[in-house]
Amino acid sequence: MDQTFTLLGSIIEALLGVIVGFALSWLKEWWYRKKERAEFLRKRLFGPLINEITYNISILRKSVLQTLSVALNRFEMLEFNEPKFSAWRRIVEEGTYLDLPPKIYSTLNSIYRDLELISKLIDKLREEYNQAVPDEMLIDEIEQAIEKQKQELDLLNRLDRVLQELYEYAERMHIMRGEST
Repeated sequence: MDQTFTLLGSIIEALLGVIVGFALSWLKEWWYRKKERAEFLRKRLFGPLINEITYNISILRKSVLQTLSVALNRFEMLEFNEPKFSAWRRIVEEGTYLDLPPKIYSTLNSIYRDLELISKLIDKLREEYNQAVPDEMLIDEIEQAIEKQKQELDLLNRLDRVLQELYEYAERMHIMRGEST
């Protein structure tokens, strides 16, 4: 009888050890995957998107066209301040946007559609500048249309707001901490 209780006690201890070991192993794996996912989202979603939005905010604050002096002021070069879309396009193509809340995704999608409109106007401006004899009146009209679109679409304020929402969401999800502007 004593041997039976000893044997039964050993079996129960072994089973408890296996169950505790399994639970700890599972918790470790869960924690590791959670950290891995956060790192993935930081590198493939939030980092590139926040950088691109920050760049687009800085571009929208500038005038559409800048003249740069090159080679010790010997000639001038035109620079078109155009928004970027590469990170957003990659995020949409990869489906990484699915990790964003629907409201933030919808806002970003709308903003990027409006940025593409600005980009198309800048392309028209570039085409006109590349003509043998650029039409100065048309150039002025396109530049005014771009500035008007920036104002009417309220792009700067919308980009600032969505950038803040991205930071807040990333912090809530423990993906980025204390990095907001």
